[in-house]
Amino acid sequence: MVKQLPVVTVGAGLGGVACALQLASQDVEVLVLVLESAAQVGGKLRTVAIDGECLNADRPC
Repeated sequence: MVKQLPVVTVGAGLGGVACALQLASQDVEVLVLVLESAAQVGGKLRTVAIDGECLNADRPC
């Protein structure tokens, strides 16, 4: 029986999401939980749509 390893990643910014994806792609059974306090993922990296164009933003508008 394979033991499932629980892992918590704090923050859904670039580093937190990359860490969670890397852990989930390993050959071991890992249960990954990503915690984020903001309403959306991305940390300081954000994309906003203005007049139909996608623009990078450094903070929520």
